[in-house]
Amino acid sequence: HIILFRPNIGQIMCMNGDTVYTKKNKIYGFISICDGYIAALFVDILYQRHGIGKALLDFVKDKYTVNLTLNVYKENLQAIYFYRKNGFIIKEETTDIQTGHQEYIMQYCNNNRR
Repeated sequence: HIILFRPNIGQIMCMNGDTVYTKKNKIYGFISICDGYIAALFVDILYQRHGIGKALLDFVKDKYTVNLTLNVYKENLQAIYFYRKNGFIIKEETTDIQTGHQEYIMQYCNNNRR
């Protein structure tokens, strides 16, 4: 596994496709990725807007050379804003078969950077 320590911020540990953000032995967030698909990105609600989600995304964007994709519910405006701010673009609108919710397929590739 990989451990990246950033003074005064915390450390990022990567194990088997899951990357965890920790500080003082407490987990504040994690991102899970499989074959370039971001299956999950969660940050403790008390620590959102502290740069943890961005740090996890930046770590994954630097580590993987493939285009990254993810699905996000269309009504989750906060998440859509976050991903767009971090270089993802909306590629397609679809319906989640399991829930019936409308969702976007978003993608990041190096040429998405502004």
